[in-house]
Amino acid sequence: MRLALVALAVIALAPAALRAGEPEDRKAELGVGIVGLSVYSQEGETLTTLGAPHSAFFMPGTLYASFFVTRRLALEPQLGVVYVSGDDSSFHIATFAGQVDYLFRDRERPSAYVFGRGSLTSVGGEDVSETASSLGGGLGYRLPLGGRALLRFEGRYDHRFEQDFDSDADTFSVSVSLGIAL
Repeated sequence: MRLALVALAVIALAPAALRAGEPEDRKAELGVGIVGLSVYSQEGETLTTLGAPHSAFFMPGTLYASFFVTRRLALEPQLGVVYVSGDDSSFHIATFAGQVDYLFRDRERPSAYVFGRGSLTSVGGEDVSETASSLGGGLGYRLPLGGRALLRFEGRYDHRFEQDFDSDADTFSVSVSLGIAL
């Protein structure tokens, strides 16, 4: 929850300070997932989650930054972190992902897009920490709301690869994100 509040504060305050006097052709955006639904499947078991701010099963909400290398192609690092501490113990989940987006229309206009992504997720406590990797992709729709604000709607599939500590798994998810053009 704190990550989402910090992200919203950054979204609201940083652009004016960073981009004063810059032309309207903005080449980056910063955003955060605001709601998401996911279906996680592993070894015949299925779990459905609804998260606000957006999260998937056992994954923290995500902050993203898109950097447009052309009017239709964006490179997008993503970060999600949860840290829980109490008494004499602590626990963390940290997800680091990279996504490549291809928009079917220019970034200034509403557009459908396709994307591919890869991620690393670290889960652990004080004595042990494990890292899992995944690959996925999906379809999205990016809707500028006038000025700098925009909404993104995504549907995606991720496959987490088998690790020494856990079997492979699949996640199907849909999400809504709120962003701002920088």
